[in-house]
Amino acid sequence: MKSIITTFAITFVFGFLLISCDKDDEIAEMPCELEIILEPVCSFNPKLAPDVNFPVRVLLNGNVISHPEYSFSWNSDPNFSGSAISVSFTDLPLEVVVTEISTGCSGQAILEKEYWD
Repeated sequence: MKSIITTFAITFVFGFLLISCDKDDEIAEMPCELEIILEPVCSFNPKLAPDVNFPVRVLLNGNVISHPEYSFSWNSDPNFSGSAISVSFTDLPLEVVVTEISTGCSGQAILEKEYWD
């Protein structure tokens, strides 16, 4: 008789726990926006030679991000998908949209002429 009561009590407790769990709880979503910046690779001041191209790279949290993990879309060349590009001062502003392939999270950055002011 004691084992029947114990079995009943355990079944009751597990049943209560299963029923009391709310299965419709929303999972808190993490922010899905990448905070990226565009940075010239060298200290060249393009104002002095506005038609000379200079390299620009994308940084995420201060680190250069790699091409295989992200997709890049540049306003200056929609067919180019690399993680760094060359641009002249005359062609600024330069804009890029970066998407993390594994999560679909994306971010946008713009390099403007005012960077050198």
